[in-house]
Amino acid sequence: MVDAPSAVPAAVLAAVPAAVPAAAPALAATGAATTTTIVAPPAGPLAALHRLVAARSKVIGIETSCLADGVSCHTMPNSISLTRVRDLLSFVRSYGELVAAVGSIEDRLVVSVREADKDEGEDKDKRGGGKKKRSRDTAAEDAERAVDRVRRCGSDAERIPDASYAAAKETAAALLRLRGHGGEPVVESWAVSLRRRGEWGAARDAEHSLVVAARLSAGIAVPLAALCGALEACKDSMLSIGGSSDGTDLDLPLSAASRAADAKTILVCAGVPRGDAEGAGGAGGAGGAGGAGGAVRA
Repeated sequence: MVDAPSAVPAAVLAAVPAAVPAAAPALAATGAATTTTIVAPPAGPLAALHRLVAARSKVIGIETSCLADGVSCHTMPNSISLTRVRDLLSFVRSYGELVAAVGSIEDRLVVSVREADKDEGEDKDKRGGGKKKRSRDTAAEDAERAVDRVRRCGSDAERIPDASYAAAKETAAALLRLRGHGGEPVVESWAVSLRRRGEWGAARDAEHSLVVAARLSAGIAVPLAALCGALEACKDSMLSIGGSSDGTDLDLPLSAASRAADAKTILVCAGVPRGDAEGAGGAGGAGGAGGAGGAVRA
């Protein structure tokens, strides 16, 4: 898919505060009158990042940007390669103490960046005084069961290398562990699916491949670094906005709350590398095949 973002409007660039001159007294020699030199203080990291992203909007794939109330917001196309999102994350990381999140806001895919809180990296249970009991992590077990069901789909499943199944399990488990900035669960439903060439999400250069897909709740800020980290094994991934009818053949049901609100959730489609000579990537297409997964919550 080729993204064709519009040029950044002048109003966006104007939203970046210009450097404010400050008077700085210079040291004067004995007997000489004191003079002043006008200097421009360096811009803060958030404003500097915003200028960089606005200037590179076409390359990254950003449609609109704004900087207000200490948050740099960027509206992405409603379907975008994760490669573009990773490019934005690399810019964020280059400016130090900034954090980025992605979410579905008013039916649009939005990435927001702000300065990190002092306790950003602390465990939330510790911040709560240790009173909150951590639930048992079943992500790896759930992912393994789904992958095992796909393995038993028949002769087509036997054509998938063990390395690809291992990567699918790792990716599915990582997605299931995703939480919002406030610790909220974000995955509404998910699937591991066996695809044939030409089917939705399948690799273009392999006869058979695996896809891991998930539906993320609307309105919850998902840390961008965590999402990209969960999909690290799958270089060929897409993010898109979808509702009850999202144009895919994967059974990824909406939660009860999302159905009631007719919410536009985020769909994650990750093409799992085969790890052999037959397939090297490239997702696309439409159609259907066998798969396994689950709804995380009603």
